[in-house]
Parts: sequence; structure tokens; C-alpha cells
Amino acid sequence: MTSVTVSAIALLISLVLFIVLSMKGFPQIPIILLCVAIVALTIEGTWISNFVDVFSEGTASTFQNSVLVYLTGGALGGVIAATGCAKSLGRFIIRYAGKKSGPILCMLLNVFIGFSGMATSVFVVISVCSAIAEEADQPLYIYLAATTGIGAVVQFSCPGFPGFTNLMPTFYLGTTIYAGAALGIVGVIVGSALVIAYTFYLIKQAEKKEITLFPLHSVTMPLLMPKIVSFLLSGSHLLRF
Repeated sequence: MTSVTVSAIALLISLVLFIVLSMKGFPQIPIILLCVAIVALTIEGTWISNFVDVFSEGTASTFQNSVLVYLTGGALGGVIAATGCAKSLGRFIIRYAGKKSGPILCMLLNVFIGFSGMATSVFVVISVCSAIAEEADQPLYIYLAATTGIGAVVQFSCPGFPGFTNLMPTFYLGTTIYAGAALGIVGVIVGSALVIAYTFYLIKQAEKKEITLFPLHSVTMPLLMPKIVSFLLSGSHLLRF
């Protein structure tokens, strides 16, 4: 079976399986191999060729192009955590801004670092989020959901963002990073409002139920909401909204 529909379904199943098994605490390398094996059944070529050759070549190419960038980002995040910089920043924020402002400030930090062009901002943001969550005695997943959600909104909707998702159309379509500015701004406003509202919802739920684990919806919803909003806004002209 090599149809586009079947391949897309297999990819979706693999993605869901990866998220669920990861949340259950299974080792990620076996999970990745399992998901690749599922997708390899539904694309052109033999299963062995897809699993061994295509996957191996893609993995090696990605590692070669990204290893230095991610090692540098990881080292920077490690230094921020090891030197106590993140913890000091966490204490300062909680003392002067309050507990509930922690996730919002982490969202702003993620956006600021993203606009600086730093491809591995996630390592710095995670270090700061961990420290603030510890100081505020809040579950870390609230901060991860907030920063992941706002990151998706800005990367896919914000005009002028210097990220891959905004730069790719300039290469293939000959546009600029400011193309579709009006639609992008609306997407940022709506998406940001949804992410902020969802973040405060998670805070209230955690306070009521004293949740300390990672609920699956807290990770998936911030990723899905900006995509759904962007899709609806992009197709609105077809429906004459």
C-alpha cells in the first residue's frame, strides 16, 4: 500500500503512537524505530530499503547538519542551569510578578529569543521554565505547554519571524517574510489569546487537582490550536467570511 492517503494515515498513527508511548515513559529510541517501521510499510519501495536505507540516510543527514547547533544550544542551557542564573531569575520573577505570571513571562522569553534568530532557543527556555516552575511550586507541563503553544503561533503566523517556517515560502514562492501580514497578525492575536487562556486553565486545574504528571492534552492542544486557527483563517476567503 503506497497511496498518499494510506501514507498520511500511517504517519498520523505513528505520531500519535510516539506521543502516547513517550508520555508513558517508554525509551524513545525503540519508539522511534517502531514508528519508522509503521511508516515504511506504506511508502514506495521495499520495507527493508525504506527502514534501513532511507531512514538511515535521513538520520545521518539531519545529525550532520544539526549536531553542532544543538550541542551549542544544549551547552548554553546547561550553563544557565549550572551557574544558578535560571534559578535566580526564577526567584526574581516569582517575588515581583507572582506565580501566575511565570508561564506568561516564559512565553515572552521564547518569542524574544526566537526573534533573535537562535535556532536552539528551546534549551534556554527549558532551563528558565524549570527554575521558575520549581520556585513557584507549579507543574512543569504548564510552562512547556505555554512556551510550545506560543512558539507555534509565532513561527507559523507572525510576519517577519526569522524561522524556517517563515523563510521557506520566500525560496519556493518568491515572497518575503512579511507577506500576508494582515492575516498573520490576526493569527497571532487569536492564537496568542487561545494559548494564554489555555495556560490559565491549566493553572486552575493544577491548583484544584494538584496535578504533577504530564496530561497528554496539555502537550497536544497548544500544538493543535495554532494550526487549526491558521487553517481556518487561511481558508476563510474561500467561504467569503
